[in-house]
Amino acid sequence: MLVAAVRQAAEGRPPAGRRLGKKFAADKEKVTPLLQIPQYCNLDVYDMDGLGSYLDAALLELDCLVQRHSDVAVLEACARAYGTYCDEGGSAHCQAAPACSRLVDMLVDVLTPLLDVFIQREKQGLFLGHGEMGRICSTLRRLAAFYSAHDLSSWNLYEKMDSLLTFRRHQGSLPTEVVHCALQCTYYALLWQIVAATDRLPPQVGDGRGGGQVWSAVVWEEGKMERDRAVIAALTGVRPHHWLASVLPGSGQGSWTLT
Repeated sequence: MLVAAVRQAAEGRPPAGRRLGKKFAADKEKVTPLLQIPQYCNLDVYDMDGLGSYLDAALLELDCLVQRHSDVAVLEACARAYGTYCDEGGSAHCQAAPACSRLVDMLVDVLTPLLDVFIQREKQGLFLGHGEMGRICSTLRRLAAFYSAHDLSSWNLYEKMDSLLTFRRHQGSLPTEVVHCALQCTYYALLWQIVAATDRLPPQVGDGRGGGQVWSAVVWEEGKMERDRAVIAALTGVRPHHWLASVLPGSGQGSWTLT
């Protein structure tokens, strides 16, 4: 069954996604590598009459996997699979991009009230229950995984993470995983802002010679510089001016990625 399903996927003959998803959805060790299959498929077949429903089914399977699993490897594989479907030059983009946005909307809608309640209760000297804190952790984990492969700037996650980390600094402690995921989201937010900034720059500025000015103008708002320096240093082990040279185009590092 596995061989037949992979062959169907590679040749663009649906419904391989549904067969694989239903068979191995519960097994994180098996489903993670299987999620790499879409990047090797001919997704143009979804332009054929009557095949759009198979793409909807594949996207629904991805949504189910994201909601079912909490393992980081599975979540990141789902995010990359969505990235394949959402490619702007691909025939699946028109269906996949809105589906991905709806998924992120759902995750942010879950997270926002939980964070509001958490901060309010902490200020009152109260504490969230284990279940509510677990939901914050799992939702942040999912958002961090998708932020690594998709630009989520439109959802203002940077501001939410800034509030959370500022609260931790001035008011009290947070579970280690919450801090870790919040730092990851902040890290990816900064990276995507650099991507947007360098995309808008003329070549002579984006070739590495104007990097310091780009970083200062785009990423570091007044009053946040020192905390953001600490975030980058904690996540990468280097100070920002060294780290910047390794990711800006023209730095001698070749192409660069966000994962």
